[in-house]
Amino acid sequence: MTDILTTKELGKNFKNKHVLSQINIHVPEGKIYCIMGPNGAGKSTLLKMISGIEKPTEGDINFKGENWKREDLKTIGSLIEEPGLFDNLTVEDNIKLKLKLHHVENKDQEQILNTLGFGDHNQEKVKGFSTGMRQRLGIALAFMGNPDLVVLDEPTNGLDTFGIHELRELLMLEKKQGKTIIIASHMLSEIQKVADRIAILGNGELLLEEDYDQKTDLEDLFISTLEKAGIKHD
Repeated sequence: MTDILTTKELGKNFKNKHVLSQINIHVPEGKIYCIMGPNGAGKSTLLKMISGIEKPTEGDINFKGENWKREDLKTIGSLIEEPGLFDNLTVEDNIKLKLKLHHVENKDQEQILNTLGFGDHNQEKVKGFSTGMRQRLGIALAFMGNPDLVVLDEPTNGLDTFGIHELRELLMLEKKQGKTIIIASHMLSEIQKVADRIAILGNGELLLEEDYDQKTDLEDLFISTLEKAGIKHD
């Protein structure tokens, strides 16, 4: 199995404080890679470095067999923290602007929007959207432009039961089409349904990385991994 992204001794400091240290992950191409960890474990910081929002203090990121470079962002879609939306534009115009800024085309826009339950909202302005609808659009934008890798930080935030189900459908659909997806989430029940490989972070360190069979109880594995590392869970 080929890895589309790896990190080597990756680290990040903020004001001389280690947030991440010596992180070595291996993300297989065409699979869903899920990152877990308690609050403050460094999940979002790791995704920000992969997405080009933060620069590593040390170590390397390798993408598609070469050192990560800014140009790679054309083939990396992401939703980190809150969706970056233009409230005075419609759904369609937000999508057009994103594609224009990234100099990419999109071939499956309608399928992505329909899977996420947008229906006839394409011409509505974003400023009237609920938190859940904004989150759905942020997820949709991450997949626009046919990226090779999509990075999602807590994608279920603000989603109701229907939204979470639609997100799961989109993840499985995009995986079938060859997308590689990295997800950081605290919703272990959802990770258990979609993950092909899992990683557990704690105190800024990688405590576990392994292929996942979607049968092992993730809550038990998560808690036992933290306890072995002497970390008290939330």
